Amino acid sequence: GFDLLVTLAAWTGGGIVAWQLWPAAIAMTRDDSRASPTIVAAATAMVVCLLASGSWQASGIAIPLLVLLANSQPATAGDGSSNPLLGRRFSAVVATLGFASFVYLSWLPTVGVWTAEQELQSAQDDEQALAITTQALQDDPFNTEPLQWRVDILVRRALLGPSDRLAVATSQAEDAMDEWLSVDIASFLNWKYAGERLLELAAQAHAQGQDPHALLERSLHYYTQAANRFPSDVELQLQVALTAYLTGDREIYRLGLEEAYRLSEQSPHDDKKLETQTIWLPLQLGDLLRPPLSSDSPPFPAQVADHIPAEPVANWLRKTMVEPTQ
Repeated sequence: GFDLLVTLAAWTGGGIVAWQLWPAAIAMTRDDSRASPTIVAAATAMVVCLLASGSWQASGIAIPLLVLLANSQPATAGDGSSNPLLGRRFSAVVATLGFASFVYLSWLPTVGVWTAEQELQSAQDDEQALAITTQALQDDPFNTEPLQWRVDILVRRALLGPSDRLAVATSQAEDAMDEWLSVDIASFLNWKYAGERLLELAAQAHAQGQDPHALLERSLHYYTQAANRFPSDVELQLQVALTAYLTGDREIYRLGLEEAYRLSEQSPHDDKKLETQTIWLPLQLGDLLRPPLSSDSPPFPAQVADHIPAEPVANWLRKTMVEPTQ
């Protein structure tokens, strides 16, 4: 997790910037031709924070910057600044506490998660990978990424593990999804991702001769939650319709399909129309889509991959009103 060359380059660049800006910072804090000693604490904290990359260092910059700006204002008569040394010491304490808070509450947790993400790439097995995610959660309990990593690991274990362990492994994956989504509930992408993984697990269960209906219903729930959070997404509405068709929920199937067509027709953007979208359907679930009973209905679009063009699927769903196999 430690890149020596990048770190050296960052510290060198930050040092040059600090060297160039130091005289200006000193000048900002002069009061009666005397430099404020709080510049040492404030400017040092600012420079160290700027050496980090990404927006997460903003909290480390904010407090020292405020202290610097406060000290740049000269004291005026009657403002109660009878003891400027005491005020400077207080400012130095605030800057130090602000920087320490940044290090322990932002910098170290972020670096810990970054390191864990790299360690996952070389994990020897699922147990080691799960241990890495647990450590990442301990390093930064407010970061939900490790929870998604855990979902990925457990879904992979269920898909690649022995058939007699599929039910147990699937249950563990579902529990991990619930834990993840319970703390990261806002993003539609999370719910969509969970719906895709549930379809994969349903396809695996179906391929092994097990009933996938419960998993399909749960996948429909996740897709519905995603569509509720992003109701103007054509792909999501059609995904809800197709998944509802697989579960046998004709009402949700009909409403989702109608909404997908309505959004596609009203959108002025070509990349938001049905003909440019794709639908997620694992290959093993293809035989759940029975051939239409009426001879004039088209066959389901030929499928050679898990992602298939959306427009042919939408046309097929609109013309096909038979009950799906459950």
